[in-house]
Amino acid sequence: MVDAPNTDAARDGWRATFFFHLFFYLLFFLYIFLYLDPRLLHCSIMSYWRLPPYVPGSGGFEQIPGFPGKTAMCAAGVLLYCFHYSWAGALIITAVAWLLSWGTGQCLDVMSDGRLRALRFIPAIVVLLQYSRYYHFMMENLSIALGLLLFYLYTRACIRRGALRFILFLFFSAVIYYAAVFAYLPFVMLCALYELLVKRAWLVDLGALISAALIPIVVSALLFDISAAEVYLCILPNDPAVLPYDPLSVYFNGPVLYYFLYVFFPIAGLASVYWRYNSDKLQNRFRRVDADKGKARKKKSRKSKDDKIQQSKADTSQNANPSHGMLSAIILLIILICVVLLSTNHQERHYLRIRFYSQQRMWNEVLYEARNLGTKYFNVCYCHDVNRALYHSGRLLDEMFAYPQPIDWCLYHVEAASRSLSAMERRARFLDLSETYYELGRVNEAENFAWDALAGLKYHPQALKRLALINIVKRQPETARALLRILREDFLYRDQAQELLDRLEEDPDFSSDEEIQRIRSLIPDDDSINEGSLTELLAQNKHNRMAFEYLMASYFQRREVLEIVNNIERLRDFQYATLPRAFEEALVIYMQTTGQRPDLYGYEISPESITRLQELINILNKHNDKQAALTELADKFGDTYYFYNVYGFSGSQLIR
Repeated sequence: MVDAPNTDAARDGWRATFFFHLFFYLLFFLYIFLYLDPRLLHCSIMSYWRLPPYVPGSGGFEQIPGFPGKTAMCAAGVLLYCFHYSWAGALIITAVAWLLSWGTGQCLDVMSDGRLRALRFIPAIVVLLQYSRYYHFMMENLSIALGLLLFYLYTRACIRRGALRFILFLFFSAVIYYAAVFAYLPFVMLCALYELLVKRAWLVDLGALISAALIPIVVSALLFDISAAEVYLCILPNDPAVLPYDPLSVYFNGPVLYYFLYVFFPIAGLASVYWRYNSDKLQNRFRRVDADKGKARKKKSRKSKDDKIQQSKADTSQNANPSHGMLSAIILLIILICVVLLSTNHQERHYLRIRFYSQQRMWNEVLYEARNLGTKYFNVCYCHDVNRALYHSGRLLDEMFAYPQPIDWCLYHVEAASRSLSAMERRARFLDLSETYYELGRVNEAENFAWDALAGLKYHPQALKRLALINIVKRQPETARALLRILREDFLYRDQAQELLDRLEEDPDFSSDEEIQRIRSLIPDDDSINEGSLTELLAQNKHNRMAFEYLMASYFQRREVLEIVNNIERLRDFQYATLPRAFEEALVIYMQTTGQRPDLYGYEISPESITRLQELINILNKHNDKQAALTELADKFGDTYYFYNVYGFSGSQLIR
């Protein structure tokens, strides 16, 4: 009966801890699911670049040669596949964060005797930081979680003899090196600290450190075909080479979050042991002081046994005061909210949503997100997605300068600047160009770019589907079937692939498919893998609307006003009711600079376009210097071709 109050207090403490954890991880899940949206990571080419492709039903990763850490990498690849569903991705991230926190708590219990358990939430906060910056380090996080689990089993094994513990250490170390090499050094260091500072087993500690250098050689010799240098290089974490794009990257960039968990656990283990023994010394010192004070008081009577029991109950009640746990919870939530507010990369979210909506052909959503994107994210991929969305929504020649359009960007071919792109960025550019060339009708070039992208990525469902459609257009059904059978193994694209296969069986020529027939009608007679011009496409088919609008857009970008004037008549081939806004402004510039009025072929220039140019000229004359007038002109005319013709870039880049 004496232990009942203590049992009740422990039960109440356990319930409070459980509900706090439930509340914490529920908020964690909801934030990732509702705001961060893990689908964006699934569609990012960065994820395909860092992890091996996973295609259900195709043998998984059997074709990939063995290497240290392959198990963790393949597991991360499988989990990334689930990120196609935002709720599943959020659930996986939350579960991994919980596993890391649980393992940290168990580690701290062993090393500090339960004194520093508040630190167990730090790994979860780091995981939230990673994904709020859209860095996908699932492979590394899974490796650390496995390392913590094996360390927990190592410390909980009731083995008193050091020799037997050393054998267990060798086995667990080999498992870590084989399955999750990223966590090999943290695991070894934690075990060494445990043996040295907790168990005081000097010989076991020395043997662990020596064997740590030998285990990689033995495991690699037995299981892997890698060089001696790779045996040890793979132990060290490699820089993920994630380039930051915003000022907060100084504090929350990829490498910092990548390496943090790698060093956190050995440092936390060392600090825990230090805190454990020093806190014991402080408690002993305070006990001696209390004992001296008790003797000095010389109380006349001793407390009865009942009084001591009551005092013990009071002490237990005081130690189990729920206000202490509530205060810790409030402090943790405040820290978490501050971390989320400071770390979330909202601009990266806008950029990834643009890429995602472009893949889904949700053009209005692409343009909405593009308006919220900062200037540091403007690149050729952004240009591809935005201009493609403008074209498909029928607004390219009206609103193209409402979005950034630097003069050196290329809409439809490989620019010289591509040589400076990383290998991953080039693959993304090749995928974009494959889509553009397919829609323009240059299917051989589209096929070439798709194969180049696929060669670097090993697997990409969008590239496979594009190649299948290209071969259908080229009347090569056997090649299309082979590609679609591969794509059919992908659960996410199974229905689309099967539908195309069924249609191939019924009608190999796709004679009833309007889109396939339209693309065939756009193919030039001399189609090859060599880069062709848009003028050649228009010469082959004067009703190729995309070729016409992209050609005009390229003239606008290069400020070739005379070429715009020479193509006014072609507007009638596409039944434009009025002159597009950019056309009007280019014609007004032509008339202002040459004093000549070109043949408008029945179209009229609105008075507003003439008035806008005159206002712009007045502002330029007022400042007598175009750089001095830059801010005012960008504010009033930043979305016009007038501004672009003067400065060589869209004013929308300055007013965001």
